[in-house]
Amino acid sequence: MTPQNDTAELLLQSMRSAVLNLRTWQSEIETVGIALRDGKISMDDACAWLDDLGLLHHLPEPERKVA
Repeated sequence: MTPQNDTAELLLQSMRSAVLNLRTWQSEIETVGIALRDGKISMDDACAWLDDLGLLHHLPEPERKVA
């Protein structure tokens, strides 16, 4: 293999790893969402759970409507 091929292979491996991480994060976020939707956890619990997973900062802050 040439150095360029080696570098390309490393990039491809990194991309595959990133895809697997994203799928794991998606599954974890969906699990928290389902538990919240079904009333099994509170909103505070959901936020704490997502924070424990290191995923809370990935979510946009919900817009708050002023009454």
